Amino acid sequence: MKTLVIEIHSLNRFQITKQDTPFLYDLTKKYGLGKARPCFAYDIQTCFWTGTYPEKNNHFAKYEYHKNYDKFHFIDLFPNKLRNISYNLWKYLGGDDFFTNLCSRKYTHHFKIARRFHFFHKKVFEVPTLFDILRKNNKKFLYYQWPTVATNNGWKLKIFPRLDDIMISKKFIKLVKKNNNLDFYFLQLRDLDIVAHKYGPYSEQAKKKLRIIDQLLKDILNNFSLEKDNILIFSYFGMVPVKGKINIKEVLPQFRKGYYYFLDSTEARFWFFNSKIKKQVINILKKIKEGHLLTKKEKINYHVNFRDNRHFEELFLLKPGYIISPDFFHKRPIKGAHSYGLKCEEEQGIFLINKKSKKEAELVDMMPTLLDFYKIKTKSDGSSILLI
Repeated sequence: MKTLVIEIHSLNRFQITKQDTPFLYDLTKKYGLGKARPCFAYDIQTCFWTGTYPEKNNHFAKYEYHKNYDKFHFIDLFPNKLRNISYNLWKYLGGDDFFTNLCSRKYTHHFKIARRFHFFHKKVFEVPTLFDILRKNNKKFLYYQWPTVATNNGWKLKIFPRLDDIMISKKFIKLVKKNNNLDFYFLQLRDLDIVAHKYGPYSEQAKKKLRIIDQLLKDILNNFSLEKDNILIFSYFGMVPVKGKINIKEVLPQFRKGYYYFLDSTEARFWFFNSKIKKQVINILKKIKEGHLLTKKEKINYHVNFRDNRHFEELFLLKPGYIISPDFFHKRPIKGAHSYGLKCEEEQGIFLINKKSKKEAELVDMMPTLLDFYKIKTKSDGSSILLI
């Protein structure tokens, strides 16, 4: 029995319609559509693959604070268009395989990449991943998240085909046919996320992309059995249309003068080294009506009450629909965003399982659910949602 997992990045339940996603829509009528509450984390995937909340896996965002971190200072010598390529090539030559966007030139030296490797590697985190457990139980897997293809025997970079869901899906189908005796298959489709950030999650461009993805799902599932195999189609989170922006840098004291900050699209993280500056910044943030400082109670409830401050000391979270612009990755405003906390409906992830299951879950429930297909038990913050 095979297990197929497909992640459609940034898909929310309001985008699944008879007009734009007829194949997926029919599947939801047959098996039901589940709602998955995401974890509160910027690099949310870790919660899925470990079945644990951020404070247990000790991971929150792509970047974390590191005093005087200037390992890649030479990257500033490259033109902006070449910085990401040069940065990731340097990381790859150093043994890393997790590629990411380089943050703004002015702030690179104070933050380091929090995660260097993909989830299929051994002991990536302080807690085991799904792949660690699959290996332990002699299960064979295929993992394809562009540009990385991995099996139990190792991994390779597949720069070509490029980051395009049509080409990636064709490549994935070829890999499935070539490796048709495995236990677990994973594919990520990312085009919707790219388009929805740029144009908005309900734009015509996003709807066009949804129609393409719907056909790709049909093509991929033709290589599996809905009756015999285990199928999970899901998203880590959904996406929210942007309705307003704030330029938080305009109202904050000068960067590095007694404190540091990191500006993601929907939150600002702070580290303080001067009590006077901290009081000044806190007073400024309290006056911004489009967001609020995370309280101690929220940190506990959101499972981000970390044992150290590498991820943040204080966090300012925006209301759904608002963004920080410019942030450390975008000079121009984006039109779709996520990571607003746990209460926003449009940000809830979706899941579809071709087995009898609960229809409400948390993201941390997905790993124990996938292991339950094989009757494998594990310790995690979640629990299986299968009802068989």
